[in-house]
Amino acid sequence: MTATDQTGQSLIGTVFVVVKLSAIVPDEIVTKISSLYSTDFMTILPNPGDTVNQFNGLTINTLAFNFNAANKDSMTLTLNMSLTETVDMQTKKCQRLVLDIGGIPKVFELKLNNKTPTDTSFTATSKEGLKTDTIKGLVLGGKKLQLTAALKNGTFATALQTSAGLQRDTNASVVSTTIPCSVLYGGHIYQKSAPITYTAKGGTGKGKGQ
Repeated sequence: MTATDQTGQSLIGTVFVVVKLSAIVPDEIVTKISSLYSTDFMTILPNPGDTVNQFNGLTINTLAFNFNAANKDSMTLTLNMSLTETVDMQTKKCQRLVLDIGGIPKVFELKLNNKTPTDTSFTATSKEGLKTDTIKGLVLGGKKLQLTAALKNGTFATALQTSAGLQRDTNASVVSTTIPCSVLYGGHIYQKSAPITYTAKGGTGKGKGQ
């Protein structure tokens, strides 16, 4: 930048401008998820411009990928997080949970078991009817969400290549990267970058969380 002082002399210097970006839900996230599923899903989507909640408590336990063939990718993860709002026990019979792991959105229907009058446990099933996408150990109540998810027989290596820089082949024995993850529940979106290490050769590889 060039400026002129009070004596008429030219001054040349560098100005650093720091811009603080607020974490908000972009339009494309709402558009992407709502376009994949039926319109009744809109009832739990966040509004564009809403705050994105950053969280810890998500670990990718295992990852296996294959760029050479379809339906050969798999992943397991654990989630233990706090919600921004208390779960409404009166509306628990019809709820949905979205896990978006590196651009791989998975929608689960949550069904209240109601085995006893005091039973608040859930069963989660894939909205797409995929028996290979499962959730176990689901705990949902108060402001707590806890689960273990398994995604099997998938085709998401290319998506992870785009979102996390996953390589078909590596020259290093172990490569570190992070996978952007989003959790959508109750009209709120939560995000975390999950660190992993992996190895790959010949278009196939394996990884695990750090």
